[in-house]
Amino acid sequence: MAFNTNTIQSETIEKDIANTILQYQYHAPFVLCTKLNKKQAMTIANKLQQCSPVLVSTHDWWMPNHEYSSSDPSWMEALAQVRDDLLPILQEGKLPILYDEGTSMCTSTLLAVSVGATEIWYWSNSDGIYTDAQTELFAYITMKEAYKLALLGKNPIEAPVLLPIKDGNVRFQFRNPTHPEKAGTVIIGAL
Repeated sequence: MAFNTNTIQSETIEKDIANTILQYQYHAPFVLCTKLNKKQAMTIANKLQQCSPVLVSTHDWWMPNHEYSSSDPSWMEALAQVRDDLLPILQEGKLPILYDEGTSMCTSTLLAVSVGATEIWYWSNSDGIYTDAQTELFAYITMKEAYKLALLGKNPIEAPVLLPIKDGNVRFQFRNPTHPEKAGTVIIGAL
């Protein structure tokens, strides 16, 4: 699960995130909270004691500052470091809660690729991706369509976020913690 905390409008953001995690805990091998500081992450972890939370700062992870490519050795090295840090926590059955005030949503797709995840739930204040007229929510959209809309600025997620999962091996689902009953939009297929 990835929470874009700079877009979720809530005075009780830590409680809302913790409640959402508890509701869907069996779907979450790890939780990434972007733009979240350590105090906020600790508040969430304290509410999730039954999930055996482990706080992990992404601050020390080095990521290349150029576009993602699965054939780029610098990216593969960076992903190996992330995998080496996360897999032992996951293998112990604990719930890593990743945080850093500078973390971006691109980190969520990179983390998913590094640990072999098959699905990302992206939680933000958007219910998903809307049609060009912004009147109808897509239930499903292809990776190509989502990427095109992102390049045009008509997708609530930026195009670089989709690059690590462009081969279609990771299902990407938008959800809104304010309206968790809504199915959101699922991005399917390859770029």
